Amino acid sequence: MKIAWLEQSGLLQERAEWQQQLENAGVAFYRLNWRHAQDDPFANVFPEKDERLSWSKGRERLYLEAKKKDYDYYIFADDDLVLDRPVTEFFAKIDDVLSEYRPRMLMVKGERSWQEIYIPKTSKSPVPIFVVDLQFQCLSRETAEFAFPVKFDGGWGTLWYPMLYCNRKPGNVISIRDMSVKNTAHSADGDYGGVENMNAGSIWERSRPYMSLHAWLLSKLVGHVKTIMYLNWVYSKYLRPRKNVR
Repeated sequence: MKIAWLEQSGLLQERAEWQQQLENAGVAFYRLNWRHAQDDPFANVFPEKDERLSWSKGRERLYLEAKKKDYDYYIFADDDLVLDRPVTEFFAKIDDVLSEYRPRMLMVKGERSWQEIYIPKTSKSPVPIFVVDLQFQCLSRETAEFAFPVKFDGGWGTLWYPMLYCNRKPGNVISIRDMSVKNTAHSADGDYGGVENMNAGSIWERSRPYMSLHAWLLSKLVGHVKTIMYLNWVYSKYLRPRKNVR
């Protein structure tokens, strides 16, 4: 299974050990620094000269570079993400799940994520989910081809639509529950750039073409926040993951 790790940052960070750990696990490393660009010794993806990339456009730029190597799965992750176990062990589990289920999208349990309140905290097997936080998104080749170029420029829900799209047939987005990831930092002002910053409600409304009818109708009754929490509970409790055999 060919897997790529794609991260973006506005900070100068020490990533030598992390890069080596990924290499040892057989995972390719891609990094974009939207603020420091060429001054980041670990960056290997770069914005155009004087270009200001939003959060979603940064992920797009990372994908466009990584897709040249035609990976099976693309993991988009925050630069402050911490795994709950050694890297080789973490990715051995990822590889096992990807090989068995071939999901359209794979997530890992996120600590302190409001979307996951009603998803089982532990489970030996992956569970279907609806929509969760965007700190860790593992997209299949086909899903990434759909997702990029991005439909929304900014942060705050701008990349919900790939999950909505895959869940037009529920069970295509699954989450590993017996290991976890968490963020160690957050944007101080919540500004992720672009024109869609802090615009989640409007993004949801314009995501109608990408979602199932039942999700759309429920959200018109109770709003998108309650819809996300409720369908996460229903999917994880009553559905089984689809196995997308290739």
